[in-house]
Amino acid sequence: MNDAEGGGLESSLQQWRTHQSRHLRHVVVIAVFMAAVGYYAYSLRGSFAYAFGSAAAKPQVIGDVASHSPDDLPHNGYVEISGITEHRGLKRMAVRGLSLSRREFWYFRLLGSRGVFIEVPSDSPGYGFVTRVEVSGRAVDPRREPGFDGLLGTYAHMFTPQDAGTLRIVQVGLAPGDDRTEAGIVLGVIALLVSLNLRALWRLFIARRRVIE
Repeated sequence: MNDAEGGGLESSLQQWRTHQSRHLRHVVVIAVFMAAVGYYAYSLRGSFAYAFGSAAAKPQVIGDVASHSPDDLPHNGYVEISGITEHRGLKRMAVRGLSLSRREFWYFRLLGSRGVFIEVPSDSPGYGFVTRVEVSGRAVDPRREPGFDGLLGTYAHMFTPQDAGTLRIVQVGLAPGDDRTEAGIVLGVIALLVSLNLRALWRLFIARRRVIE
């Protein structure tokens, strides 16, 4: 083998290694992105289940929360509760459920409930300090629902550890099926992203076979 042939072989080998390295990086990036999309979709499984629930469903009547523990409100359930508000100054800008817009929400703990809050838009009338309310909506365990970490941190600073036990937040006015359109849009975007990444993986596979050949 002369020097020209040796140099050509070395150049081809180096080119093959470069292609392999590039393909590997692309595969890793796609895999990480797919894992992130999968985790995001999984974290919203409760919201999807609620959004595709029956619009004709009737709320589970819990009654006065002072006579119940937060555990009596099933996570991701449609409930009707009553109680007296105790304004605690908790608020946040958030996307509720599968909504496509952010809003400011206020949170009122209900007296005697040992950890039941209601979540209402900040511009909702009829909610204030020591107000009797009877509301229905989606009950969520903030420790099992994404997006409540900041609120839980604020709550932990305001109450002693023994008081900060099981919590429930009732998202007032949110009924099963309300977010069905938004859920369809989100699922469509997720499906599009997955299909684009699968197509990219297929193209990388074809390109790799061509390099090998």
